[in-house]
Amino acid sequence: MPEERKTTASEKKEQPVVYMLLTGGTDQQQYRAFDAAHRQGWRLIDLHLYPDGALPGGPPPQGVLSGALIPKAPWTLAIRKLGCPVVQFRGSVPPAAYKEAVIEEDMDAAGRMAAEHFAERGFDHVGFMGYEPMAAENQLYKGLAARAVELGVACHLLSLPEFSPKDREALPSAKKQEIRNRQIADWLDQVPKPIGLITYGDPFAARLCIICQRQGFKVPGDVAVLGHGNDLRVCECAPVRLSSIEIGGRNLAEAGVRALKDLMDGKSAPSEPLA
Repeated sequence: MPEERKTTASEKKEQPVVYMLLTGGTDQQQYRAFDAAHRQGWRLIDLHLYPDGALPGGPPPQGVLSGALIPKAPWTLAIRKLGCPVVQFRGSVPPAAYKEAVIEEDMDAAGRMAAEHFAERGFDHVGFMGYEPMAAENQLYKGLAARAVELGVACHLLSLPEFSPKDREALPSAKKQEIRNRQIADWLDQVPKPIGLITYGDPFAARLCIICQRQGFKVPGDVAVLGHGNDLRVCECAPVRLSSIEIGGRNLAEAGVRALKDLMDGKSAPSEPLA
């Protein structure tokens, strides 16, 4: 009986290397992305383990799964120089090459859902809280405001101003947090109540509950707070248990991994963000 021939290391199919730089979202959503990527048989390397911004050595990556890339940030520039396919989740930087794609939640639909949630509970006033310069341009706010008009509900916006470069460097984190809390409290004092508010994420919503209570407002009697992301660790442990809009983390994770696999297989990138 002939001896069975063993496959040499050089003949084994090389395991694709994929860099991951996932930011934002909840822990559950990030784990879903890791799980979906592992099922593809990829060798995953988390760039967060290299905080100095230097890329890992070893075999070059065949692709990158990333959170929203920040324009001109060191990681963004380093990733672009790789020349390999890139998929952004909730991308803030438009794709720069044919090898890139963006996976986005339907934020407009989430905002409209929030307006309907509050209107069904009898609120005549709703609002969104975000940061300048993009708060008014946030699709979550746009969806909320558009649906509020259709429902005959007044919509309010708190757009927290950016700190100056000087203050950003000079002020300690605790002081900046104190200033932010005061800005939010002052706005809460002014808006009509009862009011239903949604923020861009669950941690901000939990923080809002604390500020409301310190100002003497009942939650949800005076101010109803709706989270976004459905991070159970935050929603269940907030001062008031939070309802939150699920952003479809599993579907987004699967779509992102499929898109990266297609790009790695040589397929063309989509011309529009995928949902």
